[in-house]
Amino acid sequence: MICIDSHSHSTFSDGNNSINEMVEAARRKGLNIMALTDHFQCPIVDRIVGFEKALTINNLKKYLRVIEAAKVIRGVKVLKGLEVEYISKAEEEITEIVKKANIDFALGCVHTLKGLAVDYTEEEFKKNMLSHGSMKGFYIGYYEQLSSAIRSGIFDSVAHLDLIKIFNKENKYFDEKEEEYVNAVEGCLDTIKKKSVCVELNTSGFDKPVGVQYPSKWIIERCFTAGIDLTIGSDAHNTKSLGNHRVEAEKLLKDVGFSRIAYFENRKKKYEEVK
Repeated sequence: MICIDSHSHSTFSDGNNSINEMVEAARRKGLNIMALTDHFQCPIVDRIVGFEKALTINNLKKYLRVIEAAKVIRGVKVLKGLEVEYISKAEEEITEIVKKANIDFALGCVHTLKGLAVDYTEEEFKKNMLSHGSMKGFYIGYYEQLSSAIRSGIFDSVAHLDLIKIFNKENKYFDEKEEEYVNAVEGCLDTIKKKSVCVELNTSGFDKPVGVQYPSKWIIERCFTAGIDLTIGSDAHNTKSLGNHRVEAEKLLKDVGFSRIAYFENRKKKYEEVK
């Protein structure tokens, strides 16, 4: 079974358990490698809906010290990570902060557009769609923002690539097969390939309204064909969900053809076999 989880949260952001509790849970569940990736928001931008508890520059050093101290828990390689919200106007500041942070892993994400959340509530999702004039405008804007994040060179992997499908169960808002959507995703994947960035297989989608992992299988197949490596994460916000859905993830990876999963230590890519 896959023994890596490169996406988890603690009480330093919006998680429900301490770092030590999360690491102890990883040990109990047989995880060999885990990364703490608490949410981080650049201090020059206003607080974002859903990110009220995100790390700031004020408690970043303490967060990293606590992770370092947790490495004494035997049996688990504990890695220092951040899930960083990409904001175009703050790119320079984010670049500098991440560069100086002495972390193992930088996970890039887009949760908001035009100051409205993509995934917080369905009501907020609808407001965001209306602000773009249409669902097509919304998903094109989302993937353009994600592509900008990738081009920045800040990140090692992209979290929940197709997060915009969170409320799209049974094609409620759009059809993933429509040409404009496929083109938006493939344009993003082209940028990922050029910048040698990984894509995250995020298993939290199984527990969201859409009921399936991020990204969709056809996108994972495109990654395999293009030679884009995957990281894997449960996006756990508590000990119970840490490492969730590893069985489903392993089957999916093997079905597609992946034989290894990437992770990052000291910002260097390493691999574990999918057995």
